[in-house]
Amino acid sequence: MKIFLSSTYSDLVEYRAAAANALERLGQQGIRMEVFGARPTDATSACLDEISEAEALVGIYAHRYGYIPIGHTTSITEQEFDFARSTEKPVFCFLIDQDYPWPPKFIDADPQRAAVAAFKGRIQSQCVTETITTPHDLAFKLASSIGRFLLTRRVKENLDQISTIGSSSTEAGKSQVARRIARLDRVIKGAKILVVN
Repeated sequence: MKIFLSSTYSDLVEYRAAAANALERLGQQGIRMEVFGARPTDATSACLDEISEAEALVGIYAHRYGYIPIGHTTSITEQEFDFARSTEKPVFCFLIDQDYPWPPKFIDADPQRAAVAAFKGRIQSQCVTETITTPHDLAFKLASSIGRFLLTRRVKENLDQISTIGSSSTEAGKSQVARRIARLDRVIKGAKILVVN
């Protein structure tokens, strides 16, 4: 699975590396701008093209709003989030804890401070987010979130393969079963079970 990593860059270098490493350990491919190489397009187009090819987006957000390209009113980071949501890709958002100590040089002053606060507020109104502190904390929570998503998706795919002839199974029921199994992952790993819904 290709997963695009979205964030501002210089303030979150260690977090981006930890996220990429966590994705690789899950057997997934992290797509990130720092390894794009030279391209004949502008940065926004390059990022949106990569998101189009990805299956999901992981957003990491701290206290910087990010670069606003000429002719735009929002940062590339916010455009990435909006594009992923508009194309209905799964979006996993991780926000630095407001009380976690942060280098002042990586905290925006107004008007960018207000823009990042509004952006994070909008993210929280549209997605279930996870609060993080250290790069290690991000790696753990990202692996848990993506792992749960992958397990749930695989269970749903397997349920879809089960014949529904003479059955009253619904999509909502399948999803409920998948969520239950995902919660029991550690208990049932390697076991054969019968799930009665």
